[in-house]
Amino acid sequence: MITVKATRNTYDSKDDLRDCGFVWNKEDKVWEKEFDSMESYNEFMDHFMNVTYWGCKIVNRYHSKVVFEIIEEEAVEENEEVETEKSNDTISEVEERISSLSDDNCEVSVINGIKLDGAKMYIYKFNDCLEASAIIYDDGTLFHLRDWQGGCPHSAEEIEDYDWITEDGQMAVILDGMPKILK
Repeated sequence: MITVKATRNTYDSKDDLRDCGFVWNKEDKVWEKEFDSMESYNEFMDHFMNVTYWGCKIVNRYHSKVVFEIIEEEAVEENEEVETEKSNDTISEVEERISSLSDDNCEVSVINGIKLDGAKMYIYKFNDCLEASAIIYDDGTLFHLRDWQGGCPHSAEEIEDYDWITEDGQMAVILDGMPKILK
């Protein structure tokens, strides 16, 4: 069982979120929805972010500003959680870092954040409708896709199927399903 929180700029999408089964959590002031598995979440995202079904303007207007955070139902020590949060960038800092990687400083909008072991994968939109991914480790090391236009992983299991590079352009190798640099 996983819980997904829809955060940031949800006001314009609140009706869509409610229609898709999200519930307003008054205490945390966030929209939440539980999924049985990562597969059911991915199916939801394929439908909810489907440009063909919704149309590009609607996806951008209503959905692209919302950030979906996956909270896996695991027992986590509170101290570990605080340390991880301190070492991760804010969403706007992540968008700025990713935008600076492009030749033309394209507009980047994070649409999903997936917590991984020791890192976080961000799925983002750029140039209106295209999606790509970046992984930022807790120490701040950023990896992004070598090809931003060739699709992107939407789950941890898909990471090893793509070519990754560092911010300074070094090719990464995949070790234990994650991009790494050999020193």
